[in-house]
Amino acid sequence: MEIITDLGAHARFVWPAYGAFVVIFGGLLIWVRLSGARAKAELERREAARKESR
Repeated sequence: MEIITDLGAHARFVWPAYGAFVVIFGGLLIWVRLSGARAKAELERREAARKESR
């Protein structure tokens, strides 16, 4: 664990990069979950409409 905590002069660049990664990756995860939920709802709506039209 010494490598993670002993970043020396580069710590001011590395820690914000870690933070940016967490924020961006978290945002992408939320986006994928929401997009998947919307796609699933749309698919269910279309399947229901197709069953009604038969």
